[in-house]
Order: sequence, then structure tokens, then C-alpha cells
Amino acid sequence: MQQRTLVFGIVAVATTGLLAPPSVAATHAGAPTATASAPTSFTTPGQLSGLTATSRHDVWAVGSTNDSRPLVLHRGLGAWSTVPVTDPVTGSLDGVAATSATNAWAVGTSGSLDPTALVLHWDGLSWTPQFDAARGSLAAIAALNSQMAWAVGSTTRGRDLILQWDGTTWQRLPVRFRGQLLAVAARSAHDAWAVGIGRGLRAQTLHWNGHSWRRVAVRVPGTGGLQKLLLGVAVAPHHHVWAVGDLSCGCGPGPSLVLHRGRAPWRRVRSPSPNGGTLLTDVTAETRKATWSVGTSGSGDGPRHTVILKRTRHGWKRMPAPSPGASSSLAAVVAVSPRNVWAAGEVGCRANHCHTLIEHWNGRRWR
Repeated sequence: MQQRTLVFGIVAVATTGLLAPPSVAATHAGAPTATASAPTSFTTPGQLSGLTATSRHDVWAVGSTNDSRPLVLHRGLGAWSTVPVTDPVTGSLDGVAATSATNAWAVGTSGSLDPTALVLHWDGLSWTPQFDAARGSLAAIAALNSQMAWAVGSTTRGRDLILQWDGTTWQRLPVRFRGQLLAVAARSAHDAWAVGIGRGLRAQTLHWNGHSWRRVAVRVPGTGGLQKLLLGVAVAPHHHVWAVGDLSCGCGPGPSLVLHRGRAPWRRVRSPSPNGGTLLTDVTAETRKATWSVGTSGSGDGPRHTVILKRTRHGWKRMPAPSPGASSSLAAVVAVSPRNVWAAGEVGCRANHCHTLIEHWNGRRWR
């Protein structure tokens, strides 16, 4: 999981290191009732930030190496492996989306002093840069097919950045909201959602109606002046949308934040939040039986642990999850089926040196 630093003055939310203890006490989630086994053995130096899958034999994970270069991993017939990037550039990858074995996109940031949006494309043979013309960074991408995709992030001036693929070129869409978009999900050519953080440190959600992106109000009663951060979004069948993040005072993570929207406005849904603060970083909702969210618990310089939540008929429940080492966290999750779910992040970070972490749900337990 690579660092995502928000653009609002002194406020910074880093998914590689949770900050000071939250001022709002987190609700303790009871001890998990099952046992998680050791995590999937494949690991390599670096951090993972994004996941996508087209089948059980075609799963991608992206992130960055410890020397700040794009990192791409692939799972084909039963094993993970690293995949080289043609003409590798200095930078990092945050999001990935695939629609077939010969069409996948990865997005992130190239450079550091003068960052530019980075887009890579997989054609079945190699990953190659396709777009780096916008000043800023891209955090996530959603693709419907080879003719339509959206990538979201923020400009260097702190405004929302949205790019659209029309099958031939990437075009920057006219969006003038001040903020930072951190996740995007699409149901159809006329229905997509992007989330992040906007002005006043409030949760930001945008909706694509087939013609333009419009801001949709989010109200979270009882949270006062707390910062409301959204890092993940997923669209589910029957017009259900889920968004996840956390509440904080700006000095570190507080209680987890899960929002739901059906045909009514956004509303907050109760979710487990282990002591010390919980930052939910991603959510997947392929089916009702495969709705998951992942993240990290902990605060300050203390130990951090992976968090995995599953939606059940009784609400969101914390699941037993491998949490190797003194510091581990998850940044992304993707469900291939109810019995085949992947999560990815990082473990053992010290002095900006990390190892990738990959965990798998086989229908019975995470390992």
C-alpha cells in the first residue's frame, strides 16, 4: 500500500503509517470467532495499492517498489509473479482495472517534484505508458470494457481530476470541484461513482449520469467537525452503492466509516472499528455474498494490523485475518466469487522499506 497524501494544507492521511491517536474513541469489535492461517506466501519488496480480476486465473495487483518504481504482479494458473513494465518510469501505481486477458489499465503518479498523472495499458503482451499529460496524480480507475473507462485523482492545484477513455484517447473531463478523488466504480455507461475528500474536510461523492459528473451531498449526523475521508467505493446489484473510509480529527484515524446508498440518499451504516482507530481503504461488492472491505487498525507509531470486514445478514462483521509482523495493512480487495477473494497491501515497513502482502479467502478462512 503506497502513501496517499491529501492536498489540504496541514491535513495528511497516509495509508503507510497511521498518525496520532484519534480523539474519538473507537468501538471495540469483539474477538473474531474463527482462526486465520498464515498469509499467502508470495512476497516481494514494495507495497501494493490496487487489485482487479477478470477470472480466477487472471488477477492483477499494482503498487510501487521500494525505490519508487511501478510494481505489477499477476496471478495466472495458480501462482503470482512480477510483470515488467516497458520503459519503466519513476513513480507509483495506485489503481488497476481489467476487462479481459488482453485489456487492463493501471494508473498512478510519475515523478515527485512535478508529478504527472500516469496511465499504463496491458494488451496481453506488455505494460506500456499511454498517458502522462496531466499535472497531478491518479488514484483509481474503473473500466467497463475496451471502449469506456474512467480514471480519477487530483491536480497539483488541489482540484478533482477525472479522465475518460473513449476507446481511442484519454480525455480530461471538465470538473471544477476542489478536492481529491481517491476511488471510482462504474455500473454502466450512464452510472458511475467517484469518492474522496472535498472542501472543509468533508466526504465527497460524485455521480456520472452519462453526460456529466455531479456532486451528491453526503451528510453524516453526529460527527461534528470530524474529518470524513472516503477511500473506496463499489457498486452492487439493484442500484446499491457502498463507500468506505474513516472519521478523524485530522490527527489520525478514528472510527471506521461505511456509507450506503440505494434509491435513497447516502446514510452511515454501523461497522466494526477496533480500538486505536480504523482506516478502511477499499470495498468490493460483486454479489450480496461477496461484499468485503479491508483496511488497517492502529494509531501513532504503534503496531498496525490488517482489518477485514464482511457484510452479513446481520450487518458488517470483522473477520479473522492474518496480520504478520509488527506492522501490516491492507489497501485493496477484489472478489472473484463468494469463495475466491483477494486482498493486498504491505507488511514490515521500516525506513520506507516494505514487503508486499497478499491474502486470500477460500470460502472458509483468510490465509
